[in-house]
Amino acid sequence: MFETKRTVRVTDAIERYADASSLPGSDNSAQLAAYQALVRSAIRHQLTDKQRQAVQLYYYDRYNIYQIADLLGITPSSVSRRLEHARKRIRLFVQAYMECGICRL
Repeated sequence: MFETKRTVRVTDAIERYADASSLPGSDNSAQLAAYQALVRSAIRHQLTDKQRQAVQLYYYDRYNIYQIADLLGITPSSVSRRLEHARKRIRLFVQAYMECGICRL
């Protein structure tokens, strides 16, 4: 009846991109490292403090949304919104960075 959206972790997206961009028999570890550095840069420089905190707890410390909400004293929907907005800002930063030709992956 209702279709649910699957939340994709940032690291999952990185690994999928690296797998899709590799040629048979080639080593894409340099591409993966460059992409990971780009995402880390986006997290450091493009996110608000609240978004960065939510990303840190969710992706790096592996807390779930309810645990993060409890730790921060906010609702689970607020955590979800922060993560959603953070993913959008990261995605836009990476796309803009790659489109301007500075980073070739």
